[in-house]
Amino acid sequence: MCSWGLSEWGDIANIVIAVASVATAIVTARMLIKQHNLQKEQHKLEQAKHELESKKFEAQKQEHQPNFYFKRYDDRMEICNKGVPLTQPIEFWISSMLYIETTLVENHTLQDYIHCCPIRIYKDDCRCQEEVEGVVAICPFDKERRNNFHTLTKQTHDALCKDLAPKIPQMTTVHVMESDLIEIQYVDMYQQKHTLYYHDSVQIDKDTYHYYERICMHAKYKPQNLTNCDVKQIVREVAMFRFKKNVII
Repeated sequence: MCSWGLSEWGDIANIVIAVASVATAIVTARMLIKQHNLQKEQHKLEQAKHELESKKFEAQKQEHQPNFYFKRYDDRMEICNKGVPLTQPIEFWISSMLYIETTLVENHTLQDYIHCCPIRIYKDDCRCQEEVEGVVAICPFDKERRNNFHTLTKQTHDALCKDLAPKIPQMTTVHVMESDLIEIQYVDMYQQKHTLYYHDSVQIDKDTYHYYERICMHAKYKPQNLTNCDVKQIVREVAMFRFKKNVII
């Protein structure tokens, strides 16, 4: 029968201590992993809360914006605000044009083309008002000049339908309109600067606005006097079909 000495009991104690250390390490590792996962979940919750608050703040800012609309009279066009009052008068730029849209059948589909002929209607004294709501800007024009613009619009439409369309069987529709391009800059109640773009009363994006501007700039015929406009020149430019609608370059 063997007898155990201090050496053997010491080895056993070391083994027990080692096993206990491993168990403690495993428990500690599990606790650290659990704590790390809890911290990750907490971070996700805080991030989601921050994103929700940011979205609420952005939605609140959108609600607290001016709402521009336009009134047209015999001798002027007014820019009006019926939304949140401005913090200061707006800045704006306006230009008028003859906007022509035609539709052709191409490859068994309909393709719209546009042409913008710059026509100067508004006087040089277009101005902002000091008001921050209601009428915020006035753009005056001469009533006779506007009547001449009406006449040019009708003559161009008739010429396109009677002279050009019969020569191009694939042309299906023609629209001719007196149009405005308007850019408005304003500062909101949060002291942030905004720029809005309009084609007539419809808000458009920046790229579309500048596309229409480029078409006006590239127009070869830019009549200076409405009473002596050459409708045939306008029809010739339309017949080139250079600019597709919704294809911004």
